[in-house]
Amino acid sequence: MALLLQSGRVGWRQIVAPGSAITASCSGHYREYAAAAPATSQEEDDVVLSVFKEQQRHYREFLKGMKNIAIPLNGDENAIKKYATEVEALKKKIGMPGVEETLSATLDYKMSVARYNVRKFISAATEGVELGEYAGVVAEVSKAVDEIEKETGAPLDASNDQGWDNLRKRLEGIQKQHGLDDYAKIKDEATLDMYKQQLAKIRQSAIDSMDAVKRKEGLDYINIDPANIKFKL
Repeated sequence: MALLLQSGRVGWRQIVAPGSAITASCSGHYREYAAAAPATSQEEDDVVLSVFKEQQRHYREFLKGMKNIAIPLNGDENAIKKYATEVEALKKKIGMPGVEETLSATLDYKMSVARYNVRKFISAATEGVELGEYAGVVAEVSKAVDEIEKETGAPLDASNDQGWDNLRKRLEGIQKQHGLDDYAKIKDEATLDMYKQQLAKIRQSAIDSMDAVKRKEGLDYINIDPANIKFKL
């Protein structure tokens, strides 16, 4: 949920987009895993250790690569796009998941935890998220779930094949109505939005840190614009 809270509407845009957790599950392929046998303790330990080692490798290589990428704090759209492109390229080079993969994995995980129960998934995926303009989309999807469960007389979960077929058709209409059917556009917008949010937080953190130093040293008369700082990791 931390990722969704950070991404805000970005996360919801991904939820109902083509290829998302809901739409992918509609195909039935992913729902086959809902009843899969749980992994043994030894298998889980091996996976955790392997993932941890891989994450540490990614982290070291990512920090090394970021030293060569300037971090724009001036809010310039083109500079932010350039930054986003360079960081995503770095992640791809070292085998680190990008924004799209991270969001998708988070939502896929939430779907599996919900045991492919769409109502529970929507509740978990939107908890604490500022939906903004997508509040209407959430309401429409939730309404569709209500109607489908009433029509089929069963919860919309992994066992409700008819319900999933109906949901897929309803989602296609909702995606088209709200301009969410162009996946390439959604992916680019979601990635850019994520980096905009991250850079805004970095800028605010820089301002807060400088203000604290000025107060401590009695240098309140000095004004420094973070946009003029050539900031790198």
